[in-house]
Amino acid sequence: MNQVDRITEVRIKGFKALSDISLKLDGLTVLIGDNGSGKSTILEALEIISKAPNRNFMSDVISRLHGGIASLLRSKETEFSISVTIESENDPKIEYTLGIGKEGDYARIVKEHLEVSPSPSDPEHFAFIYRTRNDCKVFDPGANGVVKFDPDPGETALSSFGKISQKAIQRVMDCLNSTRVFLPFDTRASWVTAEQNISSPLRTPVVIERTDALDRLGSNLPNCYQTLNLGSKAAQEDILDRLRLGLGSDLVAITTPPAARGQIELHLKFKSLPQTIAASNLSDGQLNFLAFVALSELGKGNGLMCFDEPESHLHPALLVRQVWELEKMGKLSPVLVSTHSDRFLDALTDPAASVVLCELDEQRAVTLLRPDPQKLESWLERYRGIGQIRSEGYESHIFRSADKP
Repeated sequence: MNQVDRITEVRIKGFKALSDISLKLDGLTVLIGDNGSGKSTILEALEIISKAPNRNFMSDVISRLHGGIASLLRSKETEFSISVTIESENDPKIEYTLGIGKEGDYARIVKEHLEVSPSPSDPEHFAFIYRTRNDCKVFDPGANGVVKFDPDPGETALSSFGKISQKAIQRVMDCLNSTRVFLPFDTRASWVTAEQNISSPLRTPVVIERTDALDRLGSNLPNCYQTLNLGSKAAQEDILDRLRLGLGSDLVAITTPPAARGQIELHLKFKSLPQTIAASNLSDGQLNFLAFVALSELGKGNGLMCFDEPESHLHPALLVRQVWELEKMGKLSPVLVSTHSDRFLDALTDPAASVVLCELDEQRAVTLLRPDPQKLESWLERYRGIGQIRSEGYESHIFRSADKP
């Protein structure tokens, strides 16, 4: 059984087009909808909450990276909040909420709650962090009660705790720190990057160093495969088998030979070729698929994995393999995807459980709809998948409010 903490629900209020939504996350969840319907906004909110354990949260995350409070608030709102539910099999459920509001022209933290739900082994309900605009209290088991706490106005209370902290606080920090939000990878051809005097992260040699995760741009992909090549023979063969599904049955090995002093690069070895192929010479789709297999292996046990338009650069057959990788990831920890690809939707094993349609209501607020399982089953007798149903304009016949049973 999976014992790792994971984000099982997110609630967002007052954030851009998200007036008030709640989204449960279990296995693979796939967001669909028109441009501007809120899919990427949900991913942005999750990116923001994932940075709550970081120091300088307000200046670095809210102001510098996300454009400041004015660009994040929904029209006529004075604050927004993002909440996540964190669960594992053997520990009590935790709710963590962060609210950001305006103070003049500036942003400040107006709410921060970390609450632990009752469990059979511990029937009490604790608010380990309770912060309002003007006050902050932290439950300290060592002090046998609640103590007043005075965090910096630009910091979350969560970021004030180190590695040795109360278990509930540490669980939230670890889960949020392991949450990843990925945008489409930059796989521009080497001749394009040379012409523009830039580099494509997935095609470039890297300084050799230890890693246990693929970074957002994929620039440490060679280091990821060097880590994977240190696994057992059985694990390495499993990875090669999955890569062969998308890259060819004659794939023999993934190697990371030296490229320059202190650097390595990624190479593929095929039976049918006398020389290896460097990452700089691979196709966009091949690089994308290599990155997703690495993510699938190294992302085991993450609190949440999010991907915006993962179908980029993939031909239909390779896209099906990628859906399988994402579904496999979802069995270990939640995966959230935003896509415009009908082929991606048609490849889903369980679309009724996976797909969420984002739509704007008359106030231009996002509403979330899920397929009606019985209606979808009936339509699938005539259509190959939910993607084809949508492409022909019939999605309104199978979706219902995500809040209804």
